[in-house]
Amino acid sequence: MLEQRSSADAALLLRSIKGIGPWTAAVILLRGLGRLDTFPGNDSGVAANLALIAGEPAEAGPIAEALGHSAACCTSICCWHGWKRAARSAVRPT
Repeated sequence: MLEQRSSADAALLLRSIKGIGPWTAAVILLRGLGRLDTFPGNDSGVAANLALIAGEPAEAGPIAEALGHSAACCTSICCWHGWKRAARSAVRPT
């Protein structure tokens, strides 16, 4: 059902389900269906890593939007790396 739809249409369909918002729809498309043209722009882990790179607070969504559709696969890969880095940062040996 979702596989045949564009990522934008699939996200709209997912968001029509009660309890699924933009972030959840994007993560389902990105991680569940491997859609590299999808980016969870309001992800806090990604935003924290962008802030680290930028040296100041940054919002992931506007940055991904500014990169445009041609760089969509790159933003998805950056998102994945942001999640990995956030996971490593969360686990600190005492």
